[in-house]
Amino acid sequence: MEAKMQSKFGKADPSTAKMFQIITEEIQGTRSDLESGYSDETNPSKFRNPQQQQPANNQQRNLHRVLQKRHLQMIGLGGSIGAGVFIDSGACLKIGGPGSMLLSWLLTALMLFFTIQALCEMAVTFPVSGSFMQFNTRFISPAWGFAMAWNYTLSWLIIVPLETIGLAITIEWWNPGFNRAISVTIFLAVLCIISAFGVRGYGESEFILCFLKVISLAGFIILAIVLNSGGGPDVGKGYIGGLYWHNPGAFNNGFKGFCTILPSAVFAFSGVEVIEY
Repeated sequence: MEAKMQSKFGKADPSTAKMFQIITEEIQGTRSDLESGYSDETNPSKFRNPQQQQPANNQQRNLHRVLQKRHLQMIGLGGSIGAGVFIDSGACLKIGGPGSMLLSWLLTALMLFFTIQALCEMAVTFPVSGSFMQFNTRFISPAWGFAMAWNYTLSWLIIVPLETIGLAITIEWWNPGFNRAISVTIFLAVLCIISAFGVRGYGESEFILCFLKVISLAGFIILAIVLNSGGGPDVGKGYIGGLYWHNPGAFNNGFKGFCTILPSAVFAFSGVEVIEY
């Protein structure tokens, strides 16, 4: 490649040629290091010779693929249907209006589309034994990868109890007076049982639960269309149509209302990145 550059642009300056050689070695070392799934954060110079750092027994680092294509497809689809769709959507409609709500969900989906496309492209080009946090460490810095790993861990430590409480609130709405502690205990017990079966148990449980989630969302949409068309009980408002586009308005509270409901849209899409694992 360096010879081609010289033949095209003439004889290069020694400093430029040296810099080009260093960049070429770094690129080659990056690809080799990521393909081997190995990195030595304490000595960056070892990145250029990853073959010397391979352990004697490579079988100890190999992972076996257990999740099938149907698991990954359903996990990716179900991950975009979070608790915010069923629990927080009514409050978002009231605060921001239907226009802000639609725009926030579309904007979040568009950003996630390009993000997941780039993430999956990196995962295919540089297959590593680990999560996408290794890309942060290798391409940005170890400090950035460390911070992102803890940020991602803490986000899931918050989401699990949040969705547990959301489940308890939903059950309590259908069964007033039902103790929330019982619902939380049952949910955590089921979660521990699923975790005891490893990746295979996780994949099958996610496939079933995400399938039920998709069916529930489809039923919810059909029910909403029926109620919006005036097919509900007579005690309701009857035909609704485009009422909420006029009252409280398509963009209620203006830009402030849009910014208020945008985090709910982002939270509703959380979890789609697990398909990259």
